[in-house]
Amino acid sequence: MKDYPLKELCHLKSCKQMKQKKAYFITGTDTGVGKTLVSAGLCLHFKSSYWKPIQTGRPRDTDFIKQFLPKSQIYPSCYELKKPLSPNQAGEKENIQINLKNISAPQSPFLIVEGLGGVYVPLNNKNHLMDLMKHLAFPLIVVARSGLGTLNHTLLTIEALKKRNLKIAGIILSGHKNYKNKRDIEKWTLTPVLLEIPPLKKITKKSLISAFKNLKKL
Repeated sequence: MKDYPLKELCHLKSCKQMKQKKAYFITGTDTGVGKTLVSAGLCLHFKSSYWKPIQTGRPRDTDFIKQFLPKSQIYPSCYELKKPLSPNQAGEKENIQINLKNISAPQSPFLIVEGLGGVYVPLNNKNHLMDLMKHLAFPLIVVARSGLGTLNHTLLTIEALKKRNLKIAGIILSGHKNYKNKRDIEKWTLTPVLLEIPPLKKITKKSLISAFKNLKKL
């Protein structure tokens, strides 16, 4: 299979050589849990830049982010695959294999990095998303649903990340507030819930800024 990163940005220095002032990697317990919404909110809250190293399917998550950030704050992806599948399966369709060595973070004073799927999603025939997290070495923010089923998914996700000695800054819960789930997640994971985001009637720049005003200090 071809090793085919996008040209502009992704084969610079190794990530350990990059001097990043501050960055967070946004991951989640599953697909569709709200990572892109959270990434947009964090970018607005911190006035930071946005980068999604790997994208699959259309519309792109970057297209959603463009509604809220100027073009100068959005960095191009290293791999953009057409099919809405896991990166390993989407790559097979295009004869492209993702190579972590080709993924280097752009230099930015503050960078929000969005992952894809859950933490075990395969990137190629030997790596999954946690290998990319280890490669970039940024603190993680885990996005989880607030409702039924979140305890199992969130506890498993946090356990997997901790077993790989990945640094977790905290958890953000998306959905209707659920005090008991929040309490149990913090109790069993020993990880703080940084914010609870209620369902937004309309997703606008103003509503996102408002939703993130109570974010706990990172």
